[in-house]
Amino acid sequence: MRSAATTALLAGATSLALEIVLVRMLAFFLATSLDFLAIPLALLGLAIGSMGTHLLWRGSRSDLASLAAAALFPVLASSFAFFFFVFDAWFPEIHAGEIQPARDVPWLLLSSALLIPPFAVLGALFAGLFASHPDRVGRLYAFDLAGAAAGCVVAPVLLTVLDLPETILAVLAVAFLLGQVGPRPVAVRACAVALLAAIGAGVASGRLFVEHPDPRTLARTVVRGEATVEAGPVRWNQIARTALLWVGHRGGPEAYLVQDNGLSNVRVYAYREGRQAEWGLHRDHGLAWRIGRTPHEILVMFAGAGRDMVLLDQYAGGTARITGVELNPVVVGMALRPALRGFGLASFFARPDIDLVVSEGRDFLDRDRTTYDLVHVANNGAVFANRTGHTRKFLDTREAMAAYLDSLAPDGLIVFSSQPVGEKVRSFLELFPERGLPDLRGAMVVYGWPRWPDLHTLVLSPNGLGTAEVERIEAEVARGGEGKVVLYAPGMPDAEDALQDVARGFGEQRRVTDDRPFPRSLQLSRQRPLPRASDLADLAWVSAWIKVFTVVLFGAVSAAVAVAARALGGPRARVPLSWALYLLLTGVGYMCVEIGLIAKTELFIGNPLYAVAVNLTVFLVFNALGSLLEDRAAGQGSPWVLLGFALGGIAWGLGATALSTRFLLSVPLAAKVALVALAVSPAAVALGRFYPHAVGRLVHAGRSEAIPATYGLTTLSSVWGSTFAAALMIEIGFSRVIALGGAAYLCACVVAARAASGRRR
Repeated sequence: MRSAATTALLAGATSLALEIVLVRMLAFFLATSLDFLAIPLALLGLAIGSMGTHLLWRGSRSDLASLAAAALFPVLASSFAFFFFVFDAWFPEIHAGEIQPARDVPWLLLSSALLIPPFAVLGALFAGLFASHPDRVGRLYAFDLAGAAAGCVVAPVLLTVLDLPETILAVLAVAFLLGQVGPRPVAVRACAVALLAAIGAGVASGRLFVEHPDPRTLARTVVRGEATVEAGPVRWNQIARTALLWVGHRGGPEAYLVQDNGLSNVRVYAYREGRQAEWGLHRDHGLAWRIGRTPHEILVMFAGAGRDMVLLDQYAGGTARITGVELNPVVVGMALRPALRGFGLASFFARPDIDLVVSEGRDFLDRDRTTYDLVHVANNGAVFANRTGHTRKFLDTREAMAAYLDSLAPDGLIVFSSQPVGEKVRSFLELFPERGLPDLRGAMVVYGWPRWPDLHTLVLSPNGLGTAEVERIEAEVARGGEGKVVLYAPGMPDAEDALQDVARGFGEQRRVTDDRPFPRSLQLSRQRPLPRASDLADLAWVSAWIKVFTVVLFGAVSAAVAVAARALGGPRARVPLSWALYLLLTGVGYMCVEIGLIAKTELFIGNPLYAVAVNLTVFLVFNALGSLLEDRAAGQGSPWVLLGFALGGIAWGLGATALSTRFLLSVPLAAKVALVALAVSPAAVALGRFYPHAVGRLVHAGRSEAIPATYGLTTLSSVWGSTFAAALMIEIGFSRVIALGGAAYLCACVVAARAASGRRR
């Protein structure tokens, strides 16, 4: 039993560490419409392995578990090696934000073929291990969850302090240790050691697990004409893949820091002491001075490598104190590398009146007590805010607009530069009267290209804009000669209609809040089974279509497998229909609760990957505790007792996460981890009991041979549940998805109670 427990522990650690690494990797390697699929792919692989064991394996389940443990390390190493080789050889033009189903779907299928095998091996391992010890499934499941929790803790830390190749090597090292558990022939151990040494040498030399995308494709949004593009240093961390690219133009090379696949492009702008602003350029930055104001305290959000700070300093003539906020420390660090020494940023950031803060934006706004004369919100890629896993979307919500107003002096100015502003205007229309401020209609100007609502600029002052100020803004826009026009200004003809147009934004009138921070919905009313040519030109529609298609596909597969588990195999290997339905409902419910709580705490933690890791760790540790409790009960307790604890834990999690985000946003990270644990652990303990409960019932009924199928069903339903939850939260918000998970557990308990009463009769 000790060897089995160690196997479960190491297998769980490998599985979840691998998931965390793929969550980070696939944000770069897959298209924007598909980057949420790391966890579903992992669960699909586990389901394939466990169902394959149930349907195909006729030998000893213990031997299968031992074989899978030995095979995982070489299979995982091969998957990573082939993955990097295939993408370098045939797909170097990794996308830069476009969504093209004809290309993205083949990428998805190829990625699945390369990444699912190690998870399938793990699925076979767990199925064989649990089936070999049917009387101790709860305890082994607890060791699996404890190991998975350890993997969740370690993987983000490694990504923070190391780079991607070294992190992959560490995951492979854990898989190597798993293969050494139990008796093994000397030759097998020697081959494993030799393979690990060769991989280590490849990583140390910089030749293994290194991607080589086409630099011009990554820089496509900033390349003009026949400009050349050269790749510089690259660094992965827990936030993004950040690459330095040199773009050659006639005026000389320009340096850009490109994050992930080109959705975020940070230009490195040179600082020269005493250089004056070029009034014909960068009009968004110079507006405050052009309308007669002289800001002395300036805040820059999404500060990147300091470009906006340098420009504002030039307009201020070096007389203003400027604070910048940037989430990714690698962006700041790269700007100070020797290759960029000629840009003079080290001396700029060393000035006492310049402060570039590495922090999550809402966290900074919550703890900062300075009031600013000017807040400049740089272009932040908000048009892609429907991408989950990005805390920047929480700076577009109604609560964020309130935080901006709190940071602004009464006669201050805020400029949202070149980004979607419709949802912001709608939020300010509510906030101004709530705070007793003058009518928003006299306090803002919106300008930009009419056909590009994702690149509008909003200029706002809480105490209102004077007539002379509005006229100067209008003159500045007209002087630009870029085709931009004033879309709304106080006193313009048909001002009320113009206000409604800019507030409409992308054409959706939903409130954008911290509970639903997505400016676009899934557009369900426009969905159809097969997209038309006109649909493919609408990137937002295609992104939504792929999410809906994935949910429907995985739902159909889950239903088909449930039928197979009921119909195939011997009498004792078949899962009764009621328990198959129970497992499907609890799998979906679990993912709705877990993914919903991850999303609810994403803003609170301040880092998307950390939020995933912390929540998964807490869930897994306390799931393990719940599993041990149910193991002692041998699945003979009442499902209604389980339901009571589950609904109570879910309600507590909803309330505690909401209160933590509202009142404790700026506490230290260690305290945040403890608060998240306090918030979600009751639900995690309760939900950890449901799978062992079903297994205990089946074992008690003499159906222990059905255990591999039960593991396959619960993991496969989690595949569908994870895609369903990730897509649905865009439509209805985080809290309602969590509540839907509670409803799924209610239905599961009704099914379990009917199954139990039917057996007693």
